[in-house]
Amino acid sequence: IYVEKPAFTSKEDLYSVENFISKNKSLTEGFMYRFNSGFNYFQKKIEMIKSTDYEINLIFILPLPKDNFIRSFRSEKSLKNSIIYDIGTYIFDLLWILRLTNLKIQNLDKKKFDNGTLKRITFFLCSHDQNSFKKIYVDIGYANTYRNEIHFESKHQNYSITPFFWGRHGKINIINFKEKSLKKVEMETKSALKVSLYKWFNGIEDKMISDLQCFKRYDFIVSQLENLERKILNNV
Repeated sequence: IYVEKPAFTSKEDLYSVENFISKNKSLTEGFMYRFNSGFNYFQKKIEMIKSTDYEINLIFILPLPKDNFIRSFRSEKSLKNSIIYDIGTYIFDLLWILRLTNLKIQNLDKKKFDNGTLKRITFFLCSHDQNSFKKIYVDIGYANTYRNEIHFESKHQNYSITPFFWGRHGKINIINFKEKSLKKVEMETKSALKVSLYKWFNGIEDKMISDLQCFKRYDFIVSQLENLERKILNNV
């Protein structure tokens, strides 16, 4: 079974099919961005990282003019239809990939539409111990201009990828700020949706597909989404 994200919006729903997922490993969540050229670049850079200290800025803003919003499912007041579950899933899926599973949400701020529906959420997640420092800035929601990017910065690396959470055929722009002169690269990417569906449908062994079928990943993402929802409600 291949499903659109989010596969689950509550732990209750997830745990009702725990045995099916754990035993059959046949439920695959469609995070197509994992199969595009920009993500491949990001993975290679992460593998090369020499420092355990870094900061990541994640921005995913959908263009949503007022008229379109009124006619969209996103205009519903239910938080299950909001940016928490619609866009937030990408953020926590990436944190799972990076194995950053113990970060805490801090400095949460939100904006709403006139009808009370969530419009924008900003927060950061931070981990600081004796051995490493990691900080993830998050800005997700709706505005007049589309933005979809990641900016990674460490002692030895400083680059951005736009668009990042991307599943279509098209061009991806990479800017490397560590070069002596600003280096911009434009790379072509295949339809990540087609790539992922081809591997899934043909049963090709693939680490990404296997990870997308992992119950612990589902559990982590749903837990984080519910936690974010609780924090939003407490701030209402």
